[in-house]
Amino acid sequence: VAGKSWDYRVNAYGDPGGSDISHGTSCGGLAAAIGNNGIGVAGVAYNAHLVGYNLLQASEDLYGADAMTRDLADNHVYSNSYGAADNTGLFDPSSAAWQRAIDHGINNGRSGKGVVYTWAAGNGAPEDRSDYDGQANYQGVLAIGSLNDQGQRSSYSEAGSNLLVMAYGGEYCDGHTLSTTDVTGTAGDNDGRFSRDDYPGQPNYTRCMNGTSAAAPQAAGVVALLLEANPALGWRDVRAILAASARQNDPSDPDWVRNAAGHWVNDHYGYGAINASAAVAAAQNWQQLPAQKTASAVANRMLPLALTDQGQASTSDLTLSGSGITQLEFVDVFVTSDHPEVGDLRISLTSPSGTVSTLTVAHDCRDERGAIVACADAFANGVRFGVARLMGEAADGNWTLSLRDERAGNSGSLLAWSIKVYGY
Repeated sequence: VAGKSWDYRVNAYGDPGGSDISHGTSCGGLAAAIGNNGIGVAGVAYNAHLVGYNLLQASEDLYGADAMTRDLADNHVYSNSYGAADNTGLFDPSSAAWQRAIDHGINNGRSGKGVVYTWAAGNGAPEDRSDYDGQANYQGVLAIGSLNDQGQRSSYSEAGSNLLVMAYGGEYCDGHTLSTTDVTGTAGDNDGRFSRDDYPGQPNYTRCMNGTSAAAPQAAGVVALLLEANPALGWRDVRAILAASARQNDPSDPDWVRNAAGHWVNDHYGYGAINASAAVAAAQNWQQLPAQKTASAVANRMLPLALTDQGQASTSDLTLSGSGITQLEFVDVFVTSDHPEVGDLRISLTSPSGTVSTLTVAHDCRDERGAIVACADAFANGVRFGVARLMGEAADGNWTLSLRDERAGNSGSLLAWSIKVYGY
C-alpha cells in the first residue's frame, strides 16, 4: 500500500527498506506475494494488501506497543515474526503497555470486530517452551508453531499449552525449507550466486526461509482468506474456526489427547495443522460467537504449599463457580512461588473436566553464549501462563495446580495462584 508503511528508524511514513530487512520481506511474500502474474512465488492471500513496519530495525521495547495498533482503522491482520530470545529457557513476560495495545486492537479494531494478531510461537526448542513467552502466550494473539515437510514438528518449534495451530517452516537451509521473496537485488539473503540458497541468477527470491517466523505469516494469509470469505467474523470467531478446522497432523505422536469438548490437542501441535480450505468453508456460514465473558478465582486454602526437593508432586485446588461460561476459549494462570530455581519445576493445570495442560517443565537456562546459567526465582513476583487447549470445555468446577521439584539442590513453596477464564 503506497505511503502507508512505517519506518521506525525515523518515526515517519516511508519505505522501511534497506539491505537488512530480508526477514520481513520473506514473511510478506509468504503471506501475500501477488499471484497469477507469472512472476516468482504466490502468497497464501495473494490478493491482500501489505504494509511493513520495521520494528526490529529500531527498538521493540520502545515501539512494540505502538506497532500493535498503528493504523488500526486500516489494518485487519498483524503478523508478528519475532519474540523472546530463543534457546534461553528464561521466562520473558510481556509489558503492560504491550498488553494494553493488544487489548485495544482486539476490542476496537475492524469497527469493533477486532483485528487478528498472529504470533510466531518461538524457535527455541528444546530449552524453551512457548509458555515462557509473555507475548506468544497472551489471550489476544494466535500462537503459531512450525511443521517440517513431513508434517511433523520442526526441530526448533517450541511446545506449549498456548499453541493454537501449526503452519509450515521446514528445517534449516537443506532443501527442506520455503521459497519466498527476498530483498530486491544482491543485498538480501540470496545474492544470486550459486550457494546454499541455490537460486543462481535469481537474487529476488530465497529458498532458505524457515522458522515459526515463516509459519506465522502463512497463518496470517489464511486469516485474510477467512475475512474475505466472511467480513463479519470477529477475531474470536477466527480463532475458533482455525482450531475447529485444523487437521490432526502426525497422528502417531503420543501427546495427542481429546479435551473434554472432543477437540484433539497436543503440546507440540496445538489443534493441528492449519487447514485453509476447511477454514474458509466453515467461515462462509459461521454463526458468530456470543459476547465474551470472563471470570476469576483465587486459591486461598492450604497456602503456602511446600515443594519438596525431588519429592512427590504437590497439588493445590481452587473452585470456580457462577461464571456462566460453558464454552472456554482461553485460561490465564497466575503463579507466585519463592522457589530459588524455577528450572527445577514441572507445573501443570488440570481443568474441571480433567484435561491436563503443562505450563513448565524442568529445564536448563542459558546465556547468549549458550552456557548454562540459573533460571533463578522468576516466579517471585508472579508469572502468567496462557492456556489455549481447553476450548469448548466448561469453566465451573475444581481446578488443580500440580507442582513437582524434579532436580536436586533447591526447595521452596507455592505462595499463591489464581486463574482468569475467557469464554461464553
